[in-house]
Amino acid sequence: MDIIDYIKKKIIAPKVANLTQTTTSGVDTFEKYQYIVGQIKSLNDLQQELTDLQKKQELIDEDDDDQERGNTSS
Repeated sequence: MDIIDYIKKKIIAPKVANLTQTTTSGVDTFEKYQYIVGQIKSLNDLQQELTDLQKKQELIDEDDDDQERGNTSS
């Protein structure tokens, strides 16, 4: 598991799950609900950014591997 997968699965996903559970079990005020929903959205955005970064890095790694093999058809 690389660092991006670790961050997504071990840090972000549990926080999103906990916050989602908090919203379904009830919050005291609508302001707290809005705050939690904002946190969930931010964490989901971060997770998407990490996924995009990971895909870009995989493409770069593939290009580097192709160049090392002498395959420059890309």
